[in-house]
Amino acid sequence: MKKLTILTVLLLVSLAAWSQVDVASVLDSLNLPDADMSSATVGLQGPVDLYITGVKYKGQSYAAIIKYDGMGNFEIVAPTAAEMSTPKYDSLDVSNMEVILPKTMGGVITLKGIVVDGIIINADVKVDTDELAMGKIVLTAASEPVKVAYADTSPKSMEAAQMAAKEKNSQLMSYIAQVDSLESQLEDAQAEIADLQAKASMAMGSEMVSAEGASTLFVDLSTMQTFGKWTQTASGIDMTDPSAAYAKVGAAMSQTKNEIFYDFTVDGNSSQKWIGAGAHILASNVQAPGRYAFGKSYLVWLTKDARNQTDATFIQLYESINDGRMVQLASKAIESDINSANEVSVYVNKTTDMIVISVNGVQAIAYHSTTDLPDGQIAALRAAGGPVSFSGLSVKAK
Repeated sequence: MKKLTILTVLLLVSLAAWSQVDVASVLDSLNLPDADMSSATVGLQGPVDLYITGVKYKGQSYAAIIKYDGMGNFEIVAPTAAEMSTPKYDSLDVSNMEVILPKTMGGVITLKGIVVDGIIINADVKVDTDELAMGKIVLTAASEPVKVAYADTSPKSMEAAQMAAKEKNSQLMSYIAQVDSLESQLEDAQAEIADLQAKASMAMGSEMVSAEGASTLFVDLSTMQTFGKWTQTASGIDMTDPSAAYAKVGAAMSQTKNEIFYDFTVDGNSSQKWIGAGAHILASNVQAPGRYAFGKSYLVWLTKDARNQTDATFIQLYESINDGRMVQLASKAIESDINSANEVSVYVNKTTDMIVISVNGVQAIAYHSTTDLPDGQIAALRAAGGPVSFSGLSVKAK
């Protein structure tokens, strides 16, 4: 009775709005016992519309549509003539509906097993091609729906349906719980992996800076070969040829120890669109040092290529296969620019076959070789698009 009273008030307020009469004055004049609700019916006009008809007030019948937006807001509107003539339904069940699609686009779609107010019906619908061209999917009836049978609405059948629904709901909740558990396990695994990576990074980083007990490797300058224009300075050596692409300066250096520490500082000071500087390590079998690659070696390369890439500076690791071929193994952008002083540290561990590269104290690349790292007999500096200055040169091993 309380719900009917509320609907009556809402309806009468809407009647006042339609007639453009002051709502307050209408409410003051209302005498609720005058409203006859004995013939009132409530039907569904769409999934969130309440269609009310048959309300009589002072000898006149009224109808209204109460639209609910799902967020606590109601809107009362007067039904149009078409809406008033549209058949209404109290219940719609599509849980067991079967959809039979056409073989060709625009054909008839058959819907089977729709239950409307306890009646099982089949319906043929078509996609409105005009609406589809405008990006909307609208289904229109292709023929009158066909009543197949009456659904079993007996108490026993309804109770069985309710039990089945509860069982499905229980299964769904169980699946949700399993998914939550798996997500939790995945998060734990990801956290564990991140922790292991952090520990590995710290371990490798500590090894890089812990060169205690290491001795400086001997460089045989009598074997030095220079390609491009190089000038020795008080702090190191400069490559001063802006047009040189494969400029190198190398010398014999035995790199047979298990752990080797390479350190150098690169300062570009160049206006070229492409500039690079670095060092070939663990080199051997160099036959033509003036070519693109450098025998069998690894190249640690700091570079920026504004011609084909971005203005970002990258630290990269290449493997030189022979004097004419290199392949890139790793690349990572760094925050600083190559045209400023950048401290590059390279740690080689032949026991673990790891090459770890840091720039300005921040680890950038940790590369694990799938083959044993070689014993090099040569090391070389390399630069392109100069001028490029090298300083703080140091190679130690233990």
